[in-house]
Amino acid sequence: MSVLDILLPYLVYVLPFILVPVICVVLWIVWKRFVQMKNIFHGKPWVLLEVILPKEIFKSPQSMEIIFGAFAQGYSGTWWTRLVEGSLRTWFTLEMVSIEGRMHFYIRTLKLFKHLIESQIYAQYGDIEVREAEDYVHLIKSSESEGWSFYGAQLKLAMPDPYPIKTYVDYGLDNMSLKEEMKTDPLTPTIEYLGSLGAGEYAGIQILVQAAKDRVPVPGFWKKKKGWKDEGADLVKKLMDKKGETTKKDKDGAIKIELGQLKLSPGEQDVVKAIERSISKIGFDCGIRMIYAAPKDKYQLSHQLSLINLFAQYATLNLNGFKSDLSTSDDAVIQGWLGITKKKMRWLKYMMLDAYRTRSYFYPPYKFKPFVLNTEELATIFHFPGGVITSGGLPRIESKKSEAPANLPTGQVGLPV
Repeated sequence: MSVLDILLPYLVYVLPFILVPVICVVLWIVWKRFVQMKNIFHGKPWVLLEVILPKEIFKSPQSMEIIFGAFAQGYSGTWWTRLVEGSLRTWFTLEMVSIEGRMHFYIRTLKLFKHLIESQIYAQYGDIEVREAEDYVHLIKSSESEGWSFYGAQLKLAMPDPYPIKTYVDYGLDNMSLKEEMKTDPLTPTIEYLGSLGAGEYAGIQILVQAAKDRVPVPGFWKKKKGWKDEGADLVKKLMDKKGETTKKDKDGAIKIELGQLKLSPGEQDVVKAIERSISKIGFDCGIRMIYAAPKDKYQLSHQLSLINLFAQYATLNLNGFKSDLSTSDDAVIQGWLGITKKKMRWLKYMMLDAYRTRSYFYPPYKFKPFVLNTEELATIFHFPGGVITSGGLPRIESKKSEAPANLPTGQVGLPV
């Protein structure tokens, strides 16, 4: 009698207890993905808002911080709506786009939040114009068979979330007494790059934003998680624990314990202060995606390489910065020998563009691990620049609107001044 003959009777009784839970888990995952995608693509309508800037803006990026406070929408529905309707926490998309050298600022949101976003923007920037725009993503292609070349990349933080990037405060943009021509705006290279593209070239920077949730596993617990602020507090405590105890004997011979002074260097003290300032603000789960595309005869490698470095100015050696997480360029030699590289690149290009078009990052069909940026960091990498930026590709309102006189005939309102 073989071992299988001996075990078979037991397997008949044991397998149902193994297979049934496995099947239930698989069905639950499939159902959850189905209802979520149904809700995303066929649920509440989305709207793309374009922001048209006035000729001059005399506001610091701090105004954007106040606007981003309205983005902290953490409600995801009840357990029943999550189960049946696939309700989920909403997210917003901040986009800086170049369409053949014409630069645009977009904010994509559920139509439910359109009025909220508009009112927040107008409250901070009275001369700005916000209007609904047609989605531009259908203009961009990635297929080589259609005669296009395409590059896409996603970024992540180089250090843990609580370490901040170099923000507008570090650049002195919070100083409102500083003359416009004396300001150093870290967003300038991005806007100048987007405005420098030529006919047939398309580029886009997509910043996906969602209210932060607890994601850091707690050691010793199966399901318990902590937030990025708790992680930051732990980092501060770890740095502050760099102190020692010394034991000495007094003149009577008794042992005396003295607590040593903090052994933090000036650089470490700056890190502690930066982390504490970072975790004192509202945080968001974020993802950053960049694309560049053009017909093959108009595609420029220099523009692709420039796109990769657009976020270099936010990095500091002792704090945080951005680095590549995923891209459509791959120089793996072994994969090339096996013939895998071309197929992999085709799939990556399709996936990257499709994820860009669907603004997918936190939920299916494309789900990635987010990182946390606070309002100050978000306002640094996405804000409405002042008049010092003179890129010809950045459209601005030539005139502002004033209130109409009381005796003006009906229909003649908003005269330029």
